[in-house]
Formats: sequence, C-alpha cells, structure tokens
Amino acid sequence: MSEDKKQFDRIEDLLTQLIGNVASVRNDMAEFRAEVNNFRTEVNHRLNELGQHQQELTGQVALLNQRLDYQLNRIAKAEEEVHLLKERQ
Repeated sequence: MSEDKKQFDRIEDLLTQLIGNVASVRNDMAEFRAEVNNFRTEVNHRLNELGQHQQELTGQVALLNQRLDYQLNRIAKAEEEVHLLKERQ
C-alpha cells in the first residue's frame, strides 16, 4: 500500500504541476495576443499614414504632369515660331 500511496502522491504532484503549467501557458498566450493586437494596431496606423502620403504624392504628381504639359506646349510653340522665322529668311 505504501508504494501505491507514493505513486498516487507522485501523480498528484505531476497533476498540480500540469495545472500550473497550463495556467502559465494561458497567461503567456494572453500576453502574446495583446502584443499581436498592439502590433496589428500599429501596422494599421502606419498603413493609413502611407495611404495618406500616397494620396498626397498622387496629387503632386498630377500637378507636376500638368505643369510639364504646359511647359511642353510652350516649347512646341517656341520651336514652331523659330521654324517659321527661319523659313522667312
């Protein structure tokens, strides 16, 4: 009977350790979930910022394209005038 008691006590100790380990894993998982949620929030925030910057840059590129078109038209007109002046001479 003494051997059975020792074995029962050993099983009880192991079960207590197992319960403690499960509780520890649960706590670790809760902390991990919180860290992942914080990371996800930060990533979403940065993605929103990047989206705003992209919109700003898109607007700036469109404005630059308009200015470039205007300057190209002016150059084309100047070249045409130079060509006409050369023909008159």
